[in-house]
Amino acid sequence: MAEKVVVIGLDGADWRLIEPWIESGDLPTLSRLVSEGATGRLRSTIRPESSVAWSSFSTGVNPGQHGVFGFAERAGTGYAFRLANGSSVRARRFWDILGEQGLKVGLLNIPFTYPPAPVNGFLVTGMLTPGPDVAFTYPRELGQRLLNRFEDYVFDAGDSTQDKAALIESARAHTQQQRETALFLLQEEAWDFFALVLTGPDRLQHFLWADVDDQHPFHDPATSSRFGSALLEHYRALDDAVAEIMTRLPPDTLVLLMSDHGFNGCARRFYVNRWLRDQGWLTLRESGDRRGLAPALSHLGSVRWLRRLKRALLPARWSSLDLRSRMFAQAVDWSSTKAYFGMDGGLRVNVQGREPEGIVPPGEYDNLRHELRQALLTIRDPETKQLVLAEVFLREELYRGPFAGAAPDLILEPQRDKVAAAYNFVLDSALNPDGDNPFGSSLPYSGNHTLDGILIAWGADVSPGRQVQNAKIIDLAPTVLAALDVAIPEYMNGRALSEIFAPGCAPAPRYAESESNAMDKPERAFSRKEERTVENRLSELGYLA
Repeated sequence: MAEKVVVIGLDGADWRLIEPWIESGDLPTLSRLVSEGATGRLRSTIRPESSVAWSSFSTGVNPGQHGVFGFAERAGTGYAFRLANGSSVRARRFWDILGEQGLKVGLLNIPFTYPPAPVNGFLVTGMLTPGPDVAFTYPRELGQRLLNRFEDYVFDAGDSTQDKAALIESARAHTQQQRETALFLLQEEAWDFFALVLTGPDRLQHFLWADVDDQHPFHDPATSSRFGSALLEHYRALDDAVAEIMTRLPPDTLVLLMSDHGFNGCARRFYVNRWLRDQGWLTLRESGDRRGLAPALSHLGSVRWLRRLKRALLPARWSSLDLRSRMFAQAVDWSSTKAYFGMDGGLRVNVQGREPEGIVPPGEYDNLRHELRQALLTIRDPETKQLVLAEVFLREELYRGPFAGAAPDLILEPQRDKVAAAYNFVLDSALNPDGDNPFGSSLPYSGNHTLDGILIAWGADVSPGRQVQNAKIIDLAPTVLAALDVAIPEYMNGRALSEIFAPGCAPAPRYAESESNAMDKPERAFSRKEERTVENRLSELGYLA
């Protein structure tokens, strides 16, 4: 049985890139872990988005039990959305269960841990942290120690930039900083479980995929000559970081190296609300009936430098998401709209008695959903003649639990895994930033998330060469608990991956009855200013499309 467990997350890492680089000898540390450990694909959540996936990783449950369905969440029962955050996760994290059993935990840069919650150990928040002027650690004094040690502490790789050269440098600097922070914490703090997430792969792969794929429609030999080696160089730096971190670990440590989702090339974008409008399920107001600042601000949002001006002009009490929600609500004629694609990444039915201006009788709800699903699954891109969507799910097919009712009514899963990037899609909720065509280019993205990430288990008790089948991201929480001989709550949806261990070495999972896993949600985790800061960052990265 392992005395300690370490999870190293490489956000967005995919075997498509890693396997050839291992074979070419470019990643000696990962090569060693693969040859000496158990490996497999790690199935992410549907949708495979960092907000949803890392929340499911940390809780071992499906989104219907933890309540996070995207980077945005509904603000009440109307049409407005707000930014989700760590307090939106309304299920216990597995590290809280470890702490309750007296084990010390250490957490560094895990998405959706801001604002920091008390743990039995230490926590340094990552993605969604507004900046170093807020409380970003537990205990709080740890933050000051880090600020004293690192002059310019940052919380995400590629922060607020789409410029390739600046993005590459930002990801390099952030990875180096997190490497040094991890080494410092591993040495200075007590821990039984430690987790670190390095987000550089995800940020770079979104914008550089075409530079490493000469078959990509966006591949440009000129830019590829400048940036084509950047991804490999970044993975070499990650390989070095993992190697140095492993030198600080006791010999009886179980290491789980994983990614929250995979990656692949993409080239196309599908504007779901434009398609709904064209099919008659969504109706826009006449232009003269759109109230307030919406028309002018819509134009401001269509040009990148004007978007920054728009943000500067916002009233202090509004966040960017507040504004977009207001604009969307004003642009839509709800008296004639049956369905819309929300900022949380799903399609919602405008139901009477549920939405403030609902028109769909509850008795027609299921029939309309099935009608929409059938129509959506037949959509083909007029440019490539390929199907846009791989699947459309009813929410009850994916989610169960106390928060399933907050999920979108239909969850759309686009094509992601086609070999040709031109056949893979990004979904977008925008109504009309640059035209009326429901189809367009995925730029600035040339790569996007896929459902299968990576999993490598390594340690003295791990079975070398074992191929792990059907592993899911929700399986890691019960696996960590079992490895540290802590009872697994029966409400967890995942399973302990006992097959990663050699015969006779697998810990026997223990299970414990538990009361409701649901937790109350605080009213607001961000100030308005902080919310705008984080939303602007996510918008630049394309995560609030």
